[in-house]
Amino acid sequence: WVAYNEFVLTKRHYIRTVTEVRPEWLLEIAPHYYDLPSFPPCEGRRILEKIALRMMATQELQLRKEKKDKKDKKDKKEKRDKKDKK
Repeated sequence: WVAYNEFVLTKRHYIRTVTEVRPEWLLEIAPHYYDLPSFPPCEGRRILEKIALRMMATQELQLRKEKKDKKDKKDKKEKRDKKDKK
């Protein structure tokens, strides 16, 4: 995907001042603008929906990992405290 500043029509079509855009950025930076249920059925919507699902799965995995790490840290502290009491 690209964002461009100028579209030039000559015998051939050109775009100038082009920047690559990752679709994930669109959903992260402007989720209010990329409200997928309001998009018409098209390839862009399908691609963004797949990316949104992948992003949600990644966030879920990260939350689970953080929760597990927090629990492990708490268990380790409790075990250390229990050992210190002896």
